[in-house]
Amino acid sequence: LTHLSLASTRLCKRQLELLVNGMQRSPILGTLNLTNVSFPDEFCSPDEGHNPLLRALCDPCCSVMRLEFNMVNYPDLWCKMWVLTRSRSKKQVDSPARQQKARQIGSAKQKNMGGTYLNLQREHLVRIGLSTKDNPDEPTRVFLHTPNGSIRIVDAGGDFASKAAEGTASYVKLRYCKKLTSLALSGQRFPKEALQRSMLRKTCVVYYRPAVDCVLLLPPKHSPAGYTLERRLWTGLLPDFYDTEERFPGTCKKSRKVRFSFDQLMDGLDPQDFMDHEALGLASFDDPEKFALFTGGQEKHRPVDHALLARVSRLSQVVELKRTFQKEMESRHKHRTSGSLGADLRLSEPPCHCTVVPGQLNELWWFDSLTAGAVEKSLQTLFVPAMTVSLASGTGTASDVCNDERGIWHLHLALVSISEDCIDDQLDLPVGLIPYPHYTSRPPAWVKATTSSLGASLLSYSKEGFPDLPAQLVTLVHSKFASAGAWLARRGTRAARDSNSPLDHPDAAQ
Repeated sequence: LTHLSLASTRLCKRQLELLVNGMQRSPILGTLNLTNVSFPDEFCSPDEGHNPLLRALCDPCCSVMRLEFNMVNYPDLWCKMWVLTRSRSKKQVDSPARQQKARQIGSAKQKNMGGTYLNLQREHLVRIGLSTKDNPDEPTRVFLHTPNGSIRIVDAGGDFASKAAEGTASYVKLRYCKKLTSLALSGQRFPKEALQRSMLRKTCVVYYRPAVDCVLLLPPKHSPAGYTLERRLWTGLLPDFYDTEERFPGTCKKSRKVRFSFDQLMDGLDPQDFMDHEALGLASFDDPEKFALFTGGQEKHRPVDHALLARVSRLSQVVELKRTFQKEMESRHKHRTSGSLGADLRLSEPPCHCTVVPGQLNELWWFDSLTAGAVEKSLQTLFVPAMTVSLASGTGTASDVCNDERGIWHLHLALVSISEDCIDDQLDLPVGLIPYPHYTSRPPAWVKATTSSLGASLLSYSKEGFPDLPAQLVTLVHSKFASAGAWLARRGTRAARDSNSPLDHPDAAQ
């Protein structure tokens, strides 16, 4: 717990005493908000010897650096509090007593590069996933996969950032960085070639329409390579301040003043990893309508946008970028017909990242329930808040697992059925589906629940090593549909009120 807000609460004296004791035992609690809270006389005194709140702030085991309360109601206490916190921040207290208190809850605290870290001493078995680097000036991000989810590692160096390490099993130690709100790597990697335990690669939610025996497939906005290149374009190529710096040197206050080169833009990216519509948009960089295919349907209609693309398209790195993807498009046209352009479709893939619990030794990571958590996050991403999932009494969401060819990765599949009452008659799509801009050129599609139809639409999963996914989907929707109780419904309807869905009752789910 790093931030605790008790603003506008009616805390009694006993509760304030318990709060003071908790401040001395929590090693990473940095901010405490007590705005609009009435203090007893004992807690209003500016004397450290009589005020328990001030005594707790003077304790070396206390990590609170910011205490918020009404300055107008307690001016003397506020002045004393300001002096105490300022003196503690200057001293950067890191006493042995404070470290010993942190070890008692299963972690050791240390200072490193201005951030507060928690060393988690246990080694855990993970499998190394994809490594990405959106910006040459930023650290490399690596995903470590467990049987229940993935962990994003920032600034992972050495063998972890290489493509050769992808898929290898390892025992790792981690440390949690409070300042970066992410995980950093500590310790060495110990490859175990004999370990063949399957790790979770992704969670997929299957939206099935039983009346027509079809599965809803969605067009992704970007491939992983396209997402990385878009970030690099809007960071190191397209912003206007680069032109200002070229015309008036020294006027730009940005840390980076030079555009990315072609090698920096395509660092670690292969043109074959881009989807068809992305390659087509990049091959016509100076055409606003075709470039909108790459940006996800967000067309540039303003004259200033047209002038920007025309100005940037004359740069040497953009000329090389266009030439590269024009050759790629010519190569693709030779091997297949133009009717397959833009045919890449995917299932709903909600993120399955973890929440760190540093205070527990037995379980280093805590994940949502895979099925319930995947369905909830998919609803938040695809549908408006008025839609929910209703579970019939005594039933649950049907799920299955699809393994890859090598047996080291698996996909977790969750089934949600859609009745005809939740289908828009005009669009022939589920009611409440968020109209993302890229749906205008590549709308979602209903695909027949057969192995041949799904196999022709889910080619990207076969490239990732899951050729059996279409057959697994057919088995899931046909064999487990009768026992499945998860249905898409409008929030507030009778079906949603009568259900025991954990999405409507988060406290019960916890």
